[in-house]
Amino acid sequence: MVKRMAQRDIPYAVKYRGVDIEGYGSMWTKWTPEGLRRGGYKLGYLPDRLRKIVMARADSIVQVIYSYDTPIAWLDAGQWIVPDVSYSPTSGKHRSYLSVLGYELVPWDCPLDEYLRVLNAQMRFVRDGGRLITKPVRTFSDKQLGGGECNCSNPYCQV
Repeated sequence: MVKRMAQRDIPYAVKYRGVDIEGYGSMWTKWTPEGLRRGGYKLGYLPDRLRKIVMARADSIVQVIYSYDTPIAWLDAGQWIVPDVSYSPTSGKHRSYLSVLGYELVPWDCPLDEYLRVLNAQMRFVRDGGRLITKPVRTFSDKQLGGGECNCSNPYCQV
């Protein structure tokens, strides 16, 4: 059964349980516990690089939030992913409702290898002015906790 609710409430409902929700407007979501490939999906105006990532990861993406027919967020391997793409003022408003999800932002031209590093918590995209840059996630061994160096590949790391 598809539930209907206000668009601003969709991310709250999705955060606590997987459901199909039809918003009173152009925002909606689809829950496919066996993966998108089995549940069907739409790609709308998603940029080509992200389109390829979604198609490659279709078996592990279990929830998608759409604005019109374009994915604006998806749940992949337990992590919410939101593309850093602007479409329209309405889609921007829909995206502003997603802050409750605790998502990872990915750029429109993200390559698959960097996407996978974000999913594996090895790297993050962070906003630097008007663009997204990569930042390694610091991991420490027992020896390093006593004052060693960071394991990241950044030569300028000051840990």
